[in-house]
Amino acid sequence: MGKRDVHLTERGLEVARQMWERHCFFVGLLEDAGVSAEVASQEGCHMEHCLSEESFEKLRAMLGRDGDRDQ
Repeated sequence: MGKRDVHLTERGLEVARQMWERHCFFVGLLEDAGVSAEVASQEGCHMEHCLSEESFEKLRAMLGRDGDRDQ
């Protein structure tokens, strides 16, 4: 990490991508349920960190959704 720049390792980049995928998944789910974009974004930030990988994958499979929404 420099004064202003952050450089991720390959593993760090993968973790960041996984968190972004989870974030987009939960934001999209909440918005589709009628939650405002602002609230969905805030709550999606919390939700992306609290589920295990197993629970997240099962929920995503059950709902037939992915996290590829453009955010």
